[in-house]
Amino acid sequence: FMYPLILIYLMSPFISNIVVDKSKKYIFCFVFISILFNQIKFSIYSMGYNVDFLNKFGSDFTGGYLCFFVLGYVIIGSKKNISNFYFLSSVFILSLMVFFTYKFDKSSGVINQYLHWYSTSIQIFICSICLYFILKFIFQKVSVKIINDIGKKSFGIYLFHYSIMYLAIFLTKTYDIKWYNKLSLYFFSSFILAYFLTCVLMKIKFLKKIIS
Repeated sequence: FMYPLILIYLMSPFISNIVVDKSKKYIFCFVFISILFNQIKFSIYSMGYNVDFLNKFGSDFTGGYLCFFVLGYVIIGSKKNISNFYFLSSVFILSLMVFFTYKFDKSSGVINQYLHWYSTSIQIFICSICLYFILKFIFQKVSVKIINDIGKKSFGIYLFHYSIMYLAIFLTKTYDIKWYNKLSLYFFSSFILAYFLTCVLMKIKFLKKIIS
């Protein structure tokens, strides 16, 4: 899990050259190429279609992660308010993507790993954009102090939540817990504990620079 993050850190100087003072057309072209060889390719493959012609171009390990950061730079940098149209469209598209993924998994009888990992799922990529628009629409109208604080600590929460989730899985593996209760337990325990751990570590000056 940390491997792609380390790669992204190492590539940060090069990423800045990709986005700073570049036109949006240039950046969108990079994002499209990234998702074509990652999210689009793997999503099509998971649906049973042949994508060998894309495999012949080689593998792209970092693009599936970088496209989120680069597109986020563009969207956040625009600093435009989200209109009602964008909000309603995002809610509709997000619901459609979730429904499609649910129906696909149900019909195939298994949870397809490619459709549930953000570097290989076009649905997650689209849902991420929609969710950002939905949240921005809500919080441009209402300011909630705790949400603003979580936003400032979101990177630290992101770094720690995975290890906490696996710890929760290890501690509960001997208990017979319904899947929906497990889902709630893993989500809330990883989120809340990662938040408080980030709060504590951010009090240490040099760690604050890393995780803030």
